[in-house]
Amino acid sequence: MRYRGNPPTLELSDAFYARYWERGPVHVRNAAPGRFKELFDTAAFEELLDFGALRSGFVTVIHQGRPVAAELLCREPQDVGGVEHDDLVDPQALTPYREQGATIILACLQLYSRQVAGLAQRLSDAMRCDVEAHAFHTPASTHGLAPHFDGEPGFLLQLEGSKHWTLHPPLTDGLPIQGGHPPIDWQPDETLTQRFTVEPGDLLYLPRGWVHYADTTEQHSLHITFQALLNLERDVILDRVEREVDEAVRKEDVLPVVPEDGPSALAAHVRVISAKLAAWADELEGSGPE
Repeated sequence: MRYRGNPPTLELSDAFYARYWERGPVHVRNAAPGRFKELFDTAAFEELLDFGALRSGFVTVIHQGRPVAAELLCREPQDVGGVEHDDLVDPQALTPYREQGATIILACLQLYSRQVAGLAQRLSDAMRCDVEAHAFHTPASTHGLAPHFDGEPGFLLQLEGSKHWTLHPPLTDGLPIQGGHPPIDWQPDETLTQRFTVEPGDLLYLPRGWVHYADTTEQHSLHITFQALLNLERDVILDRVEREVDEAVRKEDVLPVVPEDGPSALAAHVRVISAKLAAWADELEGSGPE
């Protein structure tokens, strides 16, 4: 796992997949000394917030480890082109929380940063799934999110400041596909705990399901996490089956009411669909998953 500039690219080797993928975190020191800031920095972060056009879904405030209700962050309804918007984030509403050490998250940064979008797209092409980028800004000497786990793997690029990360193995053998928090009575096994101090230019891989939380040092921290939205095997298969059914069977066709004709009509369709799915399986074996 390494970072390359020109254009910014995150490369995942066969060795990475064989040794670390969904098995454990990886901390790469000095992956890009001074280069991550070319992607994004605090000035760009503040400019996006101050512009005042971000909707509540793109801005999350984490205060005392938990998200602040979105309605507390929005300005008075604004008329834009004849359409009233009541979910535009008010930059001034963020100030009291930020003064109390809140973390601000800008979600889906790839939608409004050309450089970040390019890196996300190249990672998406390599992993064959969608990738989202989220920026996290945390003041000095504070905590971020409470202990939690994600349903997606993340690749964290530390842009500014440092963070102390604490990671615990997944709570269950089956890795989750949705994020969550450990039970209230959760007692981690300290012998399995991993800790990292991530510095500017460092890269950290966070497997899905690993419980994690972080604290900043005497400086603020800014990092971007690229989350891979993995394709579920079940969904990929169901999508393909549905596509083949749509091609083989017209929506207007009804099952014959004559008893002896009904099963045979279905059997013909099933054979056609089965043949196409078998051919797809051969393609997958020869070229890898879609």
